[in-house]
Amino acid sequence: MIIKRGLIILLLVLFIFITAAASWAAGFDDTYKKAEEKLKNNDALGCSIELTKALLQMDKNNPLRYKFLTLRGECFYVDGDLTEASKDFNEAIVLNPDNSEAYYGLAKVNEETGNIDTAINFYTRAIEINNDVSKFYFGRAIDYYLEKKYDESLEDVGNAIKLEPKTEYFLFKASLEQGNGKIDDALSTINNAYTLYPNSLQVLEFKSSLELEKEDYKDALLDVNKALDINNKKPDLFFLKGTILYNLSDFQGSLEALNFTISLDPNQSDYYAMRAKIEDSLKQPKRALDDIETALSISQNKYYYFQKAYYEYELNKYKDAKKDIDAALLLDPENRFFKNLQEAINKKL
Repeated sequence: MIIKRGLIILLLVLFIFITAAASWAAGFDDTYKKAEEKLKNNDALGCSIELTKALLQMDKNNPLRYKFLTLRGECFYVDGDLTEASKDFNEAIVLNPDNSEAYYGLAKVNEETGNIDTAINFYTRAIEINNDVSKFYFGRAIDYYLEKKYDESLEDVGNAIKLEPKTEYFLFKASLEQGNGKIDDALSTINNAYTLYPNSLQVLEFKSSLELEKEDYKDALLDVNKALDINNKKPDLFFLKGTILYNLSDFQGSLEALNFTISLDPNQSDYYAMRAKIEDSLKQPKRALDDIETALSISQNKYYYFQKAYYEYELNKYKDAKKDIDAALLLDPENRFFKNLQEAINKKL
């Protein structure tokens, strides 16, 4: 009887312990989910407070501790506290050396402090631990780009797309290809994105701009009009449309697009410079001169000085034209187009 009674008491104690442990685990799980939700709702401070409370109650040998530290590190990072974020990520790695998310967190911290080589090393470690997370590759792709390692960047963003074909990954890859003069590759990439995201404003705008660069003006116009169907208040889209129409020699349509562009945003110098080109094509050099002067009042661009000198030359204002072409050549002394116009102006003086 005594043995049975003792066994029953032992079983009861064990049951209470297991129940309490399960309750604690469930409580921690709820806290973690609550903290995640706060972070998703841009409440990084609230997230870190929730996790700090749990960590204070948690035994230092608790197997969940590294997970809570990793998430709190992310909260600190989002909140701008890089020192505390780094501490949490490092402690989480000590508790779990295969914690790829903590290495990813340290990569982000080092990016913020300008330590790009170190960030690349942390991304690499994260990928070595877990090679099926797209954000690890994409993060490293951006850092390789910053280091001017374009082939490595291209390979990484390609891997990111294979794992998770996000719009931002396609746009980055196409931009990288465009920047390296691979326009056909860029257009192929953006067409793949378009297949998946046919109603993406960014994809349509980029697709149209690449088609413009390839002088495929009809397709460019078709795509920019699709983009405008989605958002007809974005000045850059009307600017793009106006540029396409200009290249199609539809100067009146181009002018209407630029007028609307400037009505939406009157503070961009390139809008006025483009409208000046259109007005010059419409044989309106005085209006063109007014617009290029406005462009120059916003930005002292060498090409604006060149444009201004050209319009002044057309209006027989040779002294003014000489002053402006000289200003252009001060900014770019070897430009042959500038030199040719300077020579033509000098002959008139």
